[in-house]
Amino acid sequence: MSKKALQIIQSPSRIQTGEVFVREMLFTHSYLTSVFLPLRRPADGVRTISRSSGNVSLQLIGGSLPDGNGNFIDVPIPYGSKARLVMINLCSRAVKQRSETIQLESSFTAFARELGHSTCHRSMIQLREQMRRMSVLTMRLAKDGRGTTEVFTAPLFDSFKATYSKNPDQQLLFPDSVQFSPKFYSSLMKHAVPISKDALSSIQDSGLAIDVLLWSSARLPRTLHKTKIKWSSIQWAFGNNTDNRDSFKRRFKIAFNRVKKDAYPEARMEIVRGGIVIEQSPPPIPFKHRREGLLVG
Repeated sequence: MSKKALQIIQSPSRIQTGEVFVREMLFTHSYLTSVFLPLRRPADGVRTISRSSGNVSLQLIGGSLPDGNGNFIDVPIPYGSKARLVMINLCSRAVKQRSETIQLESSFTAFARELGHSTCHRSMIQLREQMRRMSVLTMRLAKDGRGTTEVFTAPLFDSFKATYSKNPDQQLLFPDSVQFSPKFYSSLMKHAVPISKDALSSIQDSGLAIDVLLWSSARLPRTLHKTKIKWSSIQWAFGNNTDNRDSFKRRFKIAFNRVKKDAYPEARMEIVRGGIVIEQSPPPIPFKHRREGLLVG
């Protein structure tokens, strides 16, 4: 995608087919439709996590935050469905506004509601913790091409302005604004891909289902031939190779079926003996919508 590829049309008019609105579109980095954040809480002391799938690799490095006493403490790596929702929400704002700097709602509850997230006390604490972890995360993304390798390495955010409590036990409460690092923002604008907000909302409580939706939304429309993918490759992309294969398959099948039923019914993919079979499928956001008022370039 070229530097001019993402020109968001500001008109609030409705697209005729499918009733897709510009404001209902979400975006993520295309590389993050191949490699994903951890699904489960990393073990204590784990500061670096690496993942790869095909020609795309991801490395996450945890950062640190002040403790209010002049010291810095290590902050774990983000994980789970809530971290994914935060990442997609912030990427979407950056792409739509065409700005590295994003002003956020003064109310954390309003931010949660925009994500389609529960605002009960427990869920809010969990969402706030994932935002805290994301605030100091360093990310390395790499993609091997034909004789070339493109690598991005930088903190996810260059600036993270946050409101702090006077109580030292309550560190980060809510970010007033975030500024993506120039490297990540530039890479995002070159490699942003659209996501259906309705589709994401239907499976937003499952990190694995979100990953399956992102992967299938990006890959299936570009699949030229009917292709079988083995369980070993699926587990390498979506899970942890140290996990029990049968246990992973059970979890994956549940997420896979949810995506097909609730989020991406047009997806031509099925579970077969030994893995899954995929075929070229209509994109969740039809290309004609991208031309007719959503994305041009």
